Amino acid sequence: MDYTYVGSGTLTLYGCASFQTYYNILSLYSPGDILYIKRAAMNYGIMDAIGVKRVDVVGSSSNYIYTLVIQDTYNAFWNIGMSGFAPNPASPLVDFATAQALCIAYWTAKIETDLEYINCQLPYTG
Repeated sequence: MDYTYVGSGTLTLYGCASFQTYYNILSLYSPGDILYIKRAAMNYGIMDAIGVKRVDVVGSSSNYIYTLVIQDTYNAFWNIGMSGFAPNPASPLVDFATAQALCIAYWTAKIETDLEYINCQLPYTG
């Protein structure tokens, strides 16, 4: 097993010294995960999958909130928002269960709309 210890506290340096600080950034997605494009599921009822190739940290702020960017296997970049364990509602990528629910909702609404249109077009036989 590989264990990494990240120290905390202060460091006082005198003279010429070089040092690096490392931060553990937690992300909901990791390389190798399969994600789905939310827009395709919501607007077209298609489960368009991508594979996560790399997760990058872009920028940092003084309150330790980082923006994560996913690079997929097609080398496209996706901004998934802030780091953390909870999914970001504004993220363009979703997991399988969410994409499946969005597709089912799309096709259910589409079928209901089409049936209403067909019922309006039938001749009245009263």
